[in-house]
Amino acid sequence: MNEIKAWDSLSSISYKTNIEEVLKYIEENNITDFSVIDKNGFDGEEYGNRFISSIYNRLHNDKKILFVDDKHPFLITVLGGILIENNFYEKYKDVILDKVKKNIEKEKYISISKYTYDEEFLKNVIPNVKSIRFDSDVNISDDVKNLCKKSRINATSQTKDGEFIEISSDKILGVLYKDVVSDEYKSIRLKNDITDFENLKYIGKDKIIKIDYKDVYKEDAILNEDKEYDKYYNIIAKLRENNQNNEVHITVNNKEAFVKSKLYNSDFDYVVVNGIHEFKSKKIKKDNELLELMVKDIKDSSYSPLEKYIAVYNIAKKFKAYLESPNDKDESRYVDKLLYNDYMVCVGYASLLQELLNKVGIKSYEYGVDTDISYDGGFTLEEKPIDLSAHARLIVDIKDPKYNIDGFYVTDPTWDNYLEQDYYNHSLMSFDKTSQEKRYFKLTDEDLLLNCKSKEEYIDKVNLLFDMQKRKSYIKTDEKALSHICKKIKDILLNLYPDKYVALTKDLKEFEEKKYSIVREERDKMEEKLSYELIDKAGDFFIEKLGKDIKIDTLVDAACNVNKDVFNLTDEQLKVYKEDLLNKNRKIDAFSFPYYYNSYYSKDEEMKKAV
Repeated sequence: MNEIKAWDSLSSISYKTNIEEVLKYIEENNITDFSVIDKNGFDGEEYGNRFISSIYNRLHNDKKILFVDDKHPFLITVLGGILIENNFYEKYKDVILDKVKKNIEKEKYISISKYTYDEEFLKNVIPNVKSIRFDSDVNISDDVKNLCKKSRINATSQTKDGEFIEISSDKILGVLYKDVVSDEYKSIRLKNDITDFENLKYIGKDKIIKIDYKDVYKEDAILNEDKEYDKYYNIIAKLRENNQNNEVHITVNNKEAFVKSKLYNSDFDYVVVNGIHEFKSKKIKKDNELLELMVKDIKDSSYSPLEKYIAVYNIAKKFKAYLESPNDKDESRYVDKLLYNDYMVCVGYASLLQELLNKVGIKSYEYGVDTDISYDGGFTLEEKPIDLSAHARLIVDIKDPKYNIDGFYVTDPTWDNYLEQDYYNHSLMSFDKTSQEKRYFKLTDEDLLLNCKSKEEYIDKVNLLFDMQKRKSYIKTDEKALSHICKKIKDILLNLYPDKYVALTKDLKEFEEKKYSIVREERDKMEEKLSYELIDKAGDFFIEKLGKDIKIDTLVDAACNVNKDVFNLTDEQLKVYKEDLLNKNRKIDAFSFPYYYNSYYSKDEEMKKAV
């Protein structure tokens, strides 16, 4: 077998030939790590060193490789690895280690090998470093391990398989120790899945504690929020047990689950609930009692699902006149504020409706649109340019055999906000109907994903949405555009159809849990495949659930069945009320939805009809 000399075969490696050159190189290049090899590169295990392996893989061709000899004892690889010939190392061991240890003492993040492992040396070094990694061939003593723990540094030991075992951590409660105990920061952010409760005692009594949970698309918040609140409760209970009355901020995305939790029913003080904005936990109890009172009769009634919806809609749309707050816009938008003042705008109507619908068991999804307000002052479209404004509305899911309704619909209580009249034209709109609106102007993601009558149309609109996202300056790439579409689909499913969300995202969630153990190229292909599968299956479901147009007569019938109880109408009064209500709603319907296109006509026939 022929022999290849590494120094003659690779220009990417270099050598030092005497101890003076070696020591100078170690000092000037701040070398803290090295391996000792024999002439054929064996270092305990054949080709076990990654630098040896890289050279071996480039030169091996059924030939023996000579890595070092007595004239080439100190090998420097292109990757920065330092390899020292065994006999050379033994001869100059003390001076080499002295130089290397001096470099280690200057570093904050260090690695220790079997050559640099020295207990007395480490006792001086460990208190001054931030992180230390012990190689797999180091036998670490208990004294060294205890010193790492006492010094609260990030210390790990690497196994022969490349895994890392934690010896000690620079964190407590998932946060850097210095940040927990320091007075420099007024607040500290914890995860709700911490287990080291005993370390809560290190948090200063004046520090604000913000507790988060980590979950993509807020899945835990919707599906398992009772468990999330138990985690919050356990942390706060331990704090109070320690007589720590810190102000604690928690996150709430599902108030209906929250009000059933033992945290809500506890007597903890100084707890701030953070949903869209913040409010004290005692205040949420007051608000919830008022909201429950508003729908108590509806919950106790024998109304059908559509009738319950109409009864709740009546409350939201007629709660007060539309009026923006001149001082604080939050006052007209957030339920806990608008319950007690004179202000309310579109976000407020949608939010109040959503809160009340939750209490009667009807799921909804809030989303935003751009609506044309150019003619709000009495102008016509021809008299004033288009003026777009952000606007809030909901998508609701209604299933009611009594009225032959089953699907999702768009609702917009703002546009039916007449205090002296009962209008239901915007109460349950199919996506077809929203496309005929006089006000509504700009297509949303929801329009493209949900307003499809066939799989072919759905695919076309997904492609359009994909292209629209690619044109946005902050997205650009295919991967980001695809991710945006998947997130939108997940949000819709999670809020409206949580059971379907679990079923359709099962494969993608399992992949997310193991994705980083898969090689990059294969991982990207698999993620793309599963993302398209989610989009495809969601499309089938959306087409199935697409709500058909509800005639205004049906909505008026349901409203009359509700309002006869509210107004205590006799049969004769109900008949007059119904006829008047139907006429008014038909008139408003024709005004509010003027853009009707009959697809049964060809273009020529449409032109003839228009003439």
